[in-house]
Amino acid sequence: MGKVPQHFFISNCIPGTDPLTANTDDCHKTFSNLQPGTEYTVIVATVLTNGEQSEPVSTTICTILPAPDQLTVDAVDTTSAAVSWNQPPGLDQTQHHYQISYRCPGTEPHITTTSSHSITLSDLKPATEYSVTVCTVLENGKQSQLVLTTLTTGGTQYSVTVSTVLENGKQSQLVLTTLTTV
Repeated sequence: MGKVPQHFFISNCIPGTDPLTANTDDCHKTFSNLQPGTEYTVIVATVLTNGEQSEPVSTTICTILPAPDQLTVDAVDTTSAAVSWNQPPGLDQTQHHYQISYRCPGTEPHITTTSSHSITLSDLKPATEYSVTVCTVLENGKQSQLVLTTLTTGGTQYSVTVSTVLENGKQSQLVLTTLTTV
């Protein structure tokens, strides 16, 4: 076919929708403005200058659903923690939410969802390490890869006051200090 003028007919579509078609003289094609986390069928056929067309070949591709970006622990105390993340790139026009899972060793994970870019995890055990994962979820249920971080809740803080008391009941001024359990 080296001497026969030709070009390629390319079609891509989400199953059940109208295809987007293009002609090209190149043996490659870059598709843009695709939806994240979506399966596409791509069909290619060779077209001669006289209009004859080869049998089409097809393949299925699936665009990646990006994971949340920069998962950070913003604040931690003895029984709660605030975590946040950035919206993944390319999801401005796509309905999505986030699934958060957190657990400490030996327990079942707590799973919750939010459309916000932050969440406060409450009812945590003091002085305990937790693993926290967040993923992007589309309306059709498809999920991105998980993003993981760990956090450790504080040791509990106590205020301690001490004074000297004589047998006659006289008492010195109070001395105050604080301590935190590990």
